[in-house]
Amino acid sequence: MTTRTDINNDYKYCKKIIEEHSKSFSLVFSKLPERKRHAIYAVYAFCRVLDDSIDIHKDNTLLNNYEKSFIKMLSGSTVNEPIFLALKDSFNHFELSSKPFFELIKGIRSDQDFKQPKTDKELFNYCYQVAGTIGEIILPILAEKNHKKLTKDAIALGCAMQITNILRDVGEDLRNERIYFSKETIQNFEVNRSDYKFVPQKNYQDLWEYYASRAEELYMEGLTNLQLFDLDSQMIVKSAANVYAAILPAVRKTDYDLDKKATVSRLEKMKILSNNMK
Repeated sequence: MTTRTDINNDYKYCKKIIEEHSKSFSLVFSKLPERKRHAIYAVYAFCRVLDDSIDIHKDNTLLNNYEKSFIKMLSGSTVNEPIFLALKDSFNHFELSSKPFFELIKGIRSDQDFKQPKTDKELFNYCYQVAGTIGEIILPILAEKNHKKLTKDAIALGCAMQITNILRDVGEDLRNERIYFSKETIQNFEVNRSDYKFVPQKNYQDLWEYYASRAEELYMEGLTNLQLFDLDSQMIVKSAANVYAAILPAVRKTDYDLDKKATVSRLEKMKILSNNMK
């Protein structure tokens, strides 16, 4: 029989994963009440190992095994691993849906055989699968009463963050032979590979700003109904969005340099968090 001490150790295991991989989310979500904080840690840890199975390990079998263990957990069976024990406990405490988890797995699987999106519709579908789903997954934790009313908002925030990731990582992705901007939009801005040079040309900058403006619109859309989130979660949601959105001006400060990875300092994050908590 699992004791409370055991499950707390499982959550500590998950906490280490979020602390190691996302200082921004670790900082922001640490301000939640314990039961919500723990559930976020469990969800993040599971999503992280799913993503790493392909992004780091390039191992589709590993991803399949995680999916099978998740299905086993959903069936009521015990998967005796810290992440699944913590995740099962979170499912017991919140109205989490399995559907977005499976959409996330589908998105991660598609990333293994990456093909540049032909259209923005394809790009935003990808953003939904790998990030909008995360918003859906954690929504019942942050809006226990109103989560069914906030699905579009949560998806918008997740997609905004994914577009921000893409805009931050253009240089790194290019070196890995990946371009996430859609072919049609690149063509509309008359950008070619020579424009992705050390000092990006104006048409590339215009292309970047086009997607940045879309991300900024999605951040605003996602926060439109902030008052419907639980009172103890409203400023956390706002802080998470604002900390992530701060990456965009950080990229601009580098003059869109593809050899620099723009970051938001811990001091800047603390300022954002402090301002949002007032």
